[in-house]
Amino acid sequence: MANRFQKKRELGAMSEINVTPLLDIAFALLIIFIITTPLLEQPVPVQLPNLVQSEEIIREAPKDPVQISIDSNGAFFMGSDPVDSEALSQILSGYGNDRVFIVRGDREVRYGSVAEVLEILRKQGLTRVVVSYTDG
Repeated sequence: MANRFQKKRELGAMSEINVTPLLDIAFALLIIFIITTPLLEQPVPVQLPNLVQSEEIIREAPKDPVQISIDSNGAFFMGSDPVDSEALSQILSGYGNDRVFIVRGDREVRYGSVAEVLEILRKQGLTRVVVSYTDG
């Protein structure tokens, strides 16, 4: 007795779309945007000096970095809020050394203003400091 093979029904076009790979890609992109967006924010427009090369030091920061900006007139800004040196010292006394501090000075600012901010950070015992500059 011979085995009779039945003709299988012909394969038709799939009427369903598998969205699982699409969702995986969408979630991966969402995570990338959530992580990189805070690093792109620059609340005070500052023209940073050009140097030969720079490195990304903030990648492994455990918490959001604190930006201290100095505009071309030598005024200090904590985020986007203007502060004087005494207020900056009082604000920084509330931070622990687990935060990264980014000092951004305009290229037209005198070096003394940047040194003053670095001295305030040193007096508070805050050692995780990054001086920000642009790529040439």
